[in-house]
Amino acid sequence: MSQEENQEMSTDNNMAARSTDSSVNERRLRPIYDCLDNGNNKKALQEAEKLLKKQKDFQCAKVLKALALIRLGRQDESLSTLKEVHQEGPTDDATLQAMTICYRELQKPELIDLTFLLNIFVQLYLMILNLQDKYEEALKVLDGPLGEKVVSHLDVLPRKRAELLTQLGRWPEVNSTYKKLIMTSPDQWSYYIEYFNSVAKLVDLEWRPDEESSLDPPVDYTFDMAAEFIMTLLKTQRDHPALLDHFRGPHLAKLELAFWIQRRENSSISPLGNIVDLLVTYFEKFGAKGSCFLDMVRVVDSFSLTEEEKFQVLERIKFSLSSNGREVKLPDNVKEMQRHLCYVQLCHYFGHHENYLEEDKLKLAVCLYERYTHGLQFGKELLSTDFKPSDNYALLAAHILIDMWKDKEDEKFLTQALVMLETALKNSPSNFQIKLLLLNLYNIIGAVGASHALYESLDIKHVQQETLGYLITNHLAACAHFSTASTVLATALRFFTSNFKDTVDFLISCYKFGSFAKIQQIVEFREKLNNSVQYTSVAIERNILDLLLESKSHQTTRFVIGLMEVDPEKDKIEWDKLCDNRDLALFRMWNNKHVKAMEDLKSVSLQEQVKWIKLRHLIVRAIKAAFDLTKTQAESNHSEISNGEKRGVQEVLEELLTSLKEYLGNIDSKILTYRQVPVQAPAPTRLKYYLQGYYLQVLVSLIEYILYLQQLVEGSQSSQAKLEEQLKNAVMESLQGIFLRIQLETLSRISEKKVESMRKTLEELVNAVETLSLSMVLVNIGHTLLKPAKLLHTKKGKKKKDSCLSIGVDTFQSFNELVAGMEQATLSLQQMLQQLDVTLVGAHLEATALNDQEEGQEIVKDIREKINKSYQVSVRELNDILYTKIKYIQTLKLW
Repeated sequence: MSQEENQEMSTDNNMAARSTDSSVNERRLRPIYDCLDNGNNKKALQEAEKLLKKQKDFQCAKVLKALALIRLGRQDESLSTLKEVHQEGPTDDATLQAMTICYRELQKPELIDLTFLLNIFVQLYLMILNLQDKYEEALKVLDGPLGEKVVSHLDVLPRKRAELLTQLGRWPEVNSTYKKLIMTSPDQWSYYIEYFNSVAKLVDLEWRPDEESSLDPPVDYTFDMAAEFIMTLLKTQRDHPALLDHFRGPHLAKLELAFWIQRRENSSISPLGNIVDLLVTYFEKFGAKGSCFLDMVRVVDSFSLTEEEKFQVLERIKFSLSSNGREVKLPDNVKEMQRHLCYVQLCHYFGHHENYLEEDKLKLAVCLYERYTHGLQFGKELLSTDFKPSDNYALLAAHILIDMWKDKEDEKFLTQALVMLETALKNSPSNFQIKLLLLNLYNIIGAVGASHALYESLDIKHVQQETLGYLITNHLAACAHFSTASTVLATALRFFTSNFKDTVDFLISCYKFGSFAKIQQIVEFREKLNNSVQYTSVAIERNILDLLLESKSHQTTRFVIGLMEVDPEKDKIEWDKLCDNRDLALFRMWNNKHVKAMEDLKSVSLQEQVKWIKLRHLIVRAIKAAFDLTKTQAESNHSEISNGEKRGVQEVLEELLTSLKEYLGNIDSKILTYRQVPVQAPAPTRLKYYLQGYYLQVLVSLIEYILYLQQLVEGSQSSQAKLEEQLKNAVMESLQGIFLRIQLETLSRISEKKVESMRKTLEELVNAVETLSLSMVLVNIGHTLLKPAKLLHTKKGKKKKDSCLSIGVDTFQSFNELVAGMEQATLSLQQMLQQLDVTLVGAHLEATALNDQEEGQEIVKDIREKINKSYQVSVRELNDILYTKIKYIQTLKLW
C-alpha cells in the first residue's frame, strides 16, 4: 500500500504495530535517534511518548524512551519499561540493540541474557542459509528448537516461513500460511497478493488435497474458495461494526480478487459481483478517507475499465453525493468534503474535463478553487505542519490551469495557477506536493531563485540528495545562478564523497551489534550511490563550474585543473552500471494519461541525461589532457602508466578530439528534446541547444589548434601560415555563429515578454558564456605552449639550437589575432547583456478576474518580484563572469 494508506491505517493503534513495515518504522524513529545523538534527552522522551500514543505496542520506541529516561536520571522508570519489553520477547535488530545499550548504561550487563544472543544467532544462521539458497535447511531451523527460542513479534516467524515456502514452491502450505496471516492482520496488503498468487499456482497445478492433508487453516485451491474466504472476512467485519472504519484490506481484496478472476477467466463476470457495483460500494464505505481515490484508481488501472464503465461509476457516485442528482452543495463537514474531493479527483484522473471548452475548463478551475477556500474552515484547528484537508482542490484547479497554459500558450493561466498555489502554500506551509509543483513551474520559466527557495524549504537531507537533488542541481547553473549552484553542488558532493566512509562505519556497527541482516543492504546501497547518475552528473558539473568561476588568470586556472580528479587517458566511469535513483513517484499524479507518460519519460530523460554528462565528461577530460601538454618533464614523469608503457599526452588528446567529433556527428539534436508534459516530469537537459548552437564546434576547433601548436613546439610540424589561418578562422566562425544565434533568436525572445521563453534564453546565454570561459582555458594552454618560443625570439644573439625557434612571427601574430577576436566577442556579449531589461518579462504578469481580490493582487506582486529578482541575478552573474573573463583574455596576448 502507499504511504498515505499506511498513514490512514496508523489511526488504529493495534493495527499500526503489525502492519507498518520496517522502513516506515525507521523513519518514525529517526527524530528520537537524532535527539539522543544530540544529547537532547528531554526532547527524545517527548518524541518517544508522542509516537507511543499512535503505536502503543511499538517495542523499539519503548526502549528508546527507556534510554532517554536513563540519561535523564530516572533509572527506576526505565527499568520498569525495559522489563515490560523484555517479557514480550523482542526479536527485531533495532529493539535488541537499544536494549543492549540501556543495560550497559545501567551497569547491568547480566540482563543481556541468552535470549538476546540466540535471537541474534536465528538471524545470522538464517541469513547465511538464505544467501546459499538453502531454503529447506532454513525452514527446518524455523520449525526446530532454534525457532522455538524466537518469540513471533510482528508476524516475523510465520512471515519468514511463508517466504521460504514460496521459494520452495510448496504452494498448499504457502496458501495456508498467508491465509492465517491475513486472519491475524487483515489490513496487510502484501499478504493478500501472496495469497492470491498461491491460489493461482494451485489452480494451474490442478492441485487437490488428499485424505492426509491436515493444514490449518484449510487450503483454498480455487478462486471460488478464495472468494468465499474474502466474503467470510467481510462478514466478520459486518458482525463487528467497530472494525468497519479501520480495515480496508478485505474490501480492497474483494476488488483485487475480482480482477484476478476477470484476467484469468477472460470474463467480465465475477462471482463477487459487477466491477462497477464493487467500486461504487467501496466508495460508499471509504469515500471520506483520503486514501479512497488512490485505492480506486489502482483498481481501475488494473481492470482497464471501458469508458462506459467509468462513466457509470462517476454518475452513480455523483448521484450519491447530490440531493437532486445534479448539483452537489458545499459540504457541512470534512467527511462530506472528502467524499466530494474523491469524486472530482476521479473525474480528473479519467480525463473527464479534457474535451471541455476553454471557458468551461476555467469555470471548473474557479469552482474547485472556491471549494478549496470553503474547505479551509475544516482545518482551522490543525497545526501548521499538517496538510489542510482541502489542499487537493487547489492542486487540481492549478493542474487544469497549467494544462490550459501549455495548450494555449497564454500566460494568464500560468499566473492564475501560481497565485492559487502560492495562496495554498501560505495556508498549508508544509504541503510538499504544493512546493514540488511550484518548484517545477519556476524551473520551467527559469526563475530558479524562487525554485531554490522552495527546495531549501523541503529540508532535503542525506539520501534525498540522491533521490531528489535532480530537482535543483540540473537547473541552477543552466539559468546562471552560479554562486548558488556552487554551494548546492558542494553540499551534494560532500554527501556522495562521505558515503564510502559512512557506510564503512555502518558496517562496523552492524558487525559490532549483530545486525547482520543489514550488511548486504548497506553494501548494495553504497554501490547504488557510487554508480548513480546524480553523483556522476554532480561531480562533472562541479568541475566545469569551477573552471567557469575560478579561471581568472594563468595561476588560478592551473590550480583549478590541477585539483581535478579526472584521468584524461582512461574513462573510469562505468556507464553501463549507472543507476537512476530519482524519486519520481513522490509527485502525486492526477491524470491517467500523465501517469503513463511519466513511465516513458523517465526512460527518455535518463537516456538524454547520460548523453549529456558523457559529453560534459569528454570536454573535461580533453581540457585536462590539453593542460597536461604544458607540464614539465618532472611533472609528466608522475603520470599514470598504462599496460606498462606511458602513453603520450598528445595521443590521448587526439583520441579525445576524435571522440568529440564523433559525438558531434552522431547525435541528431532534433530528436533529443521532449515536451515536459506532465509538468511533474524531469526537465530536458541542455544538450539540444548546446549541439545546435556551435558551442561544441568552438571547443573542437580550439583543441585542433592546440594540437597544431604542440606539434610546432615539438618540431614535428613546420609553421604553415595557411593552416594557422584556417584553424583560427574555424574558431572565429563558430563564435560568430553563436553570436548571430543570440542576436537573432535568443535576445529577441525578451521582447515577447513571455516567462516561459526566458528559460531557453538563459540557457543559451549560459552556453555562450561557458563556451567563452572554457575557450579561454584552452587559449591559456596555447599561450603557455608558445611563450617559451616567444621569449627565445626576443633574446638577441642566442644561438638557434632550440626547436621553438622554428616557430615564426606569423604564428605569434595569428595567435594574437585569435585572442583579440575572443576579447571582442566577450565585450560584445557583455554589451548585449548590459542592455537587457529582464524586469519587462515578469512585469506583464497581472492579476485576473480569478484573483483580483486584494490578497490576490499582493500575491501576484510577490510572484513578479520573485521572478524578476531571479532573472536579475542570472544576468548579473553572467555579467560578472564576463567582466573577469575580459581581464583574463587580455593577459593572454603574446605582446
